[in-house]
Amino acid sequence: MVDRILCPICEKTNDLNKFCIYCGHKLLSDSQTGLISDVPEPKCLNCGRPVMEGQAKCECGFRLADIKCPECGVKNAYSNRFCTDCGKKLWSSRIFDYEYTDRLFEDHIFPERLPHELRNTSLNRRLTKGVGRNPVLWLGLTQAATTGDYKSESRKVDGHLREICSRWKVVSPDYCISCLYIIKPDEYTCAKCGSGFIADIKRVESLRSKNSYRKPEFRDVEAKWTPKCSDNYRSSLAPAAGESQFEYRERLKWEYAENKNVKKCIKKLIEHLKEAEAFKNRPKRVKGDDGWYCDYSCRYYMEYYEDDQMDADHDYSSCALGHDAIYSRNFCRYYEE
Repeated sequence: MVDRILCPICEKTNDLNKFCIYCGHKLLSDSQTGLISDVPEPKCLNCGRPVMEGQAKCECGFRLADIKCPECGVKNAYSNRFCTDCGKKLWSSRIFDYEYTDRLFEDHIFPERLPHELRNTSLNRRLTKGVGRNPVLWLGLTQAATTGDYKSESRKVDGHLREICSRWKVVSPDYCISCLYIIKPDEYTCAKCGSGFIADIKRVESLRSKNSYRKPEFRDVEAKWTPKCSDNYRSSLAPAAGESQFEYRERLKWEYAENKNVKKCIKKLIEHLKEAEAFKNRPKRVKGDDGWYCDYSCRYYMEYYEDDQMDADHDYSSCALGHDAIYSRNFCRYYEE
């Protein structure tokens, strides 16, 4: 869990204290200190309402089924604050400090491994099955996709991120989903990373209303995973019956990181398509003075026109338009293949 903090003055690690024990610098405000109670009361994962002992269903419609302990796997009553078998906390205001990197979603000879604490979660099954690799391939686009198609998918991903952040604001209102820094429940901008929460306030209020729960539909039930091209993707972001607070938070963090990765990949693909389109529509080369050729579509390049009547010791210090040339070859430094 996030139970340590780095002092920005002396750069030493502290427990979650109000002041640094090494230099005395104030680390947390009074309001932040009050947000990190050790063992809070159990709450509904879908709407955030407090849960009473023996309660079978929340007012929002979420079934309060027995939850599996993320440490030992033993099932416990939903309202239990500690596991009856291993004693681990089942409810915590603090979140696990693991951050999901882009490497998780890319192909590597030696794939990324998740921390030991996630071994009993659906995320570990995702990694084992490889369902999270190359998420752009699951957008449903073909090789003939245009720039407009990718921009449309980028807008869909923005909608996915709003839904993820809205649900995160319900289940973990005291932390930034991007950098995991402590924030106030009514804050939508993180002071540490500058990340603006894109949670929809109206959506958050809707999730907290009565009868708002919709059972998630997964393509892979064991991994609690649905491809982003599916119409059921956003509904799959809802908590599943029997899912622990720990696993659900980590699943939202995974989905947030994966969608951010997709956004970056789409941006690169759009830039590539624009460059390819510009190259395709480039004007023909035109011959300049003294046998030099300049192509205006690629920032001008030149070639030395071989001719028996030309001096072999021609000066290559600049092209016909004054750009510096590369002395080891007959091309302007702006040359592109």
